[in-house]
Amino acid sequence: MTAVCTHATYQVTDAPLPTGSSWANLDFCGAWRREWRDNVGRPVAENLVLVGWVLSGAKLAGLAIARTGDDWPWLPHVNEIDALVAGTPGFVLRVTPHRQAGSVAVRCWIAPDAQLGDLVDIEAMARFYRRQFGAGDHLRRAAAIYLPGASDYETTEPEVRGLILGYPPASTMARFSR
Repeated sequence: MTAVCTHATYQVTDAPLPTGSSWANLDFCGAWRREWRDNVGRPVAENLVLVGWVLSGAKLAGLAIARTGDDWPWLPHVNEIDALVAGTPGFVLRVTPHRQAGSVAVRCWIAPDAQLGDLVDIEAMARFYRRQFGAGDHLRRAAAIYLPGASDYETTEPEVRGLILGYPPASTMARFSR
């Protein structure tokens, strides 16, 4: 997957915004970064913000990076993310090694304990993509994707990847229209 973010809008008036999708979720996209601050103006760890958004339902699923020891103190510790997820019923945490960071950090995939089709109207999404882009029928297969196991989202079709990561379909369409 190319680490490119777009805040571009595909010009459609009937673009759906499925559960867990938001334009604000693009703030977690690839090379795009914003500086997160609390209500007093202090910096907040982006990875914890992402975990909070997933656990609140504002973002369907997400990948946070966490440290496993004392190195990289700007990252949350994996135990902190584990405690947040364990304290929120209905969510699953999948921890895997971080390929570039070795033993210093891990990838923390947080997702609801559900299939994509349980949370997103796949038929409506298939109709939208078919009407706007002439494709989308393959989305019906995506309904069976078990979200806690979808951490390898980079291998899925762009429309499915966008749904899993909570990006608005109009933004995903903007990527296609380039």
